[in-house]
Amino acid sequence: MPDTVDITADSGSNSAALPYKLERQVGGATPIQMALRHKWSILLFALVMAGIGAAFVQQLPKRYTADLAFMLDLRQPRLLQGENLLPNQQLDVESLRTKMEMLRSPRLAEQVVKQLNLTRKPEFCAELATSGKWPNRVWSAITGEVDDRADDESCDLTTAEAVNILLGNVSAYSDGRSYIIHILAEAGRPDLAAEIANTYGKEFVSQELRDATDLAAEATGWLSNYVAQIRTQMLAADAAADEYRRTYQLDPVRGETIVAQRLSELNSQLTVASSELVSKEGVLRQLRSLADGGQSELTASIVAAPVLQRLIERYNHFVDTEASIRSRLGPSHPDVRASASQIEQARQQIRSEAARTIAALSGEVAALQERRASIAEEARNLQAQFTTEGQAGARLRELERDAKSMRTLYEGAASRLREIEVEHGFQRPNARVVVEASPPKVPSYPRTKMMVAGIFLASIGVGAGLAFVRSMTSNVYRNPDQIEEHTGLRVLGLFPKPIRNQAPHDVVVEAPQSVRAEALHSILISLTGRPSMRNKQRGRVVLVTSALPGEGKTSFSLALGRCAMQSGISAALIECDFRKPRISSLITAPEKAEPAPAILQQSTFGGLQVQVMKDQHGGLAVLASPNPARDPRRALAEQALPDLIRDMQKRHDLVILDTPPVLAVSDALRLTFLADDVVLMVNWGRSPRKAVQSAIRLLARNGTEVTGVVLSKVDTRKYVRSNGDDGQYMRKYNAYHLERGAT
Repeated sequence: MPDTVDITADSGSNSAALPYKLERQVGGATPIQMALRHKWSILLFALVMAGIGAAFVQQLPKRYTADLAFMLDLRQPRLLQGENLLPNQQLDVESLRTKMEMLRSPRLAEQVVKQLNLTRKPEFCAELATSGKWPNRVWSAITGEVDDRADDESCDLTTAEAVNILLGNVSAYSDGRSYIIHILAEAGRPDLAAEIANTYGKEFVSQELRDATDLAAEATGWLSNYVAQIRTQMLAADAAADEYRRTYQLDPVRGETIVAQRLSELNSQLTVASSELVSKEGVLRQLRSLADGGQSELTASIVAAPVLQRLIERYNHFVDTEASIRSRLGPSHPDVRASASQIEQARQQIRSEAARTIAALSGEVAALQERRASIAEEARNLQAQFTTEGQAGARLRELERDAKSMRTLYEGAASRLREIEVEHGFQRPNARVVVEASPPKVPSYPRTKMMVAGIFLASIGVGAGLAFVRSMTSNVYRNPDQIEEHTGLRVLGLFPKPIRNQAPHDVVVEAPQSVRAEALHSILISLTGRPSMRNKQRGRVVLVTSALPGEGKTSFSLALGRCAMQSGISAALIECDFRKPRISSLITAPEKAEPAPAILQQSTFGGLQVQVMKDQHGGLAVLASPNPARDPRRALAEQALPDLIRDMQKRHDLVILDTPPVLAVSDALRLTFLADDVVLMVNWGRSPRKAVQSAIRLLARNGTEVTGVVLSKVDTRKYVRSNGDDGQYMRKYNAYHLERGAT
């Protein structure tokens, strides 16, 4: 439920503390609708501020910005290694940022200052007045605070001051997609800006080349000393290895030492002697067996003696012959016995020769055994010497490894030194200028159009904000929701403001099908509850009042009565404002060529002459006084007025009482006990909220309950723009009434 106001509270209470929602306070309208409500004021404010801003911008000192572009190329030519002369380069954002930060180097700025002699250029001294960012320039333009040397022909800046000014006027940027870096130099003259940018870029490139050259020279000097040191260590390692080799006689012959070669030869000889000894010992055993008669069948191949071999061959021949004869002639044949005799004779010869051979072979075996023992002894002695030589060889190998590693290190360092010397002779800078800066034709600051446009847009925003604050702090009512939320009273409807010089009380007569006429019919239905009240024995009395004068209650009362007559409700209008009567002048307007209303009767009470007239538009009965009363209180105090109202109730279904404002005079309070309904008129966008609340409290203390509120003098066009959906609905309602033949 909406928050309501205690209308019985003391009149001294703080009505500003009454709670209500923000959207109700600002009229339920969106910020755009509020801006449209005050659009002309906002536009005028923006135009004035834009004009002031344009005049101010013209006073700002002009600044020119020159642009120089250089390319960062970190590749160096590879003359002695690699397949490509220039290696491929990948985009390195860190390198770009590093170089851009290097552009902020005071050392670089100092070189530019010295080359251009900026410490003594009067036009550069003027930079003291506008050095820094644009807020400082604006402040300088406003206050006029300028360094004394700014306009001095004998400019004499310190180097530190010139460097600070230069660093404040030079910046760099890159798009991050290429190795192109732009240097922006800002100055008060176009040629000076271009000169600073070009000098800055060229000095940066030269500094890069100097740094690379210095680095190469430093690397060459250090590496030369390192190579000399490594060479000395390498020679010392080689000398130590040679000395150790000579000391221990470890000089190799055909890849081996003399001891190793001799030991290898002895091992070979020992193997041969052992093999020969085994062979001769085998033959000796066979010969001894043969000499002892233990073997009768011999083979010539087992002995090396030629004579014995021939005897054995002859013996084998006799054996074969005897076997052949025996098989042909039988064992008893004389030839068989002759062959046997030959065989025995050959065997005796073999034994005799074998004995002589055994004696000779035994000597050879003894000699071989002695020789093998001698070779084995010599081999054992050499083996011990070889073991000692192996331990010395391990140390020698260690010395040789050290000498080899030092040689490898020396060769690598010497090779790298030669490469650096060659590359140093072909050194090039890591950056080169791509596009030199040219004097700019238009100033970069102030950007008059952009700044004026920005001021204009900002002023529109400020104006809209002020309009929002104005709506927030508004002291009037602009829609029914505000009234209902703020006062707790029901809003009966809107009484629109007529258009085209149309009188508000004539709207139901001249435009009965309009939205304004329909608004009055809606209010009438809200008051009566039904279209007709002819069956009631007593008419309904509606008292119309307001908090302040000029809120349209008289025009509303007359229009409501005419609306009732159009709806078939018998109505009468009684003018109870005896101080400033206006109804007679409204229904007898001289500018309209219409017949005067018929006067039904005249009477007097309290010294006040009243006339009962019949309105020409619909037959509304009007009781009005043509002249103000001399004593209004006396007229209200007499019984004649209540009797008159009761008489009108008997004759009509609806009796409307037009009364004075309750805060101005107390006349309306005297009549509230005669009314069935009390309608409070509130001027749309005009009536102060405190005044409306005070009127409600005053009526409440008098024991009167306000039936509802009518918003009067509503400008429907502004209402449509400022009241959100309600305004959109009213626009649709208006389109509905404009359609011909609408049902």
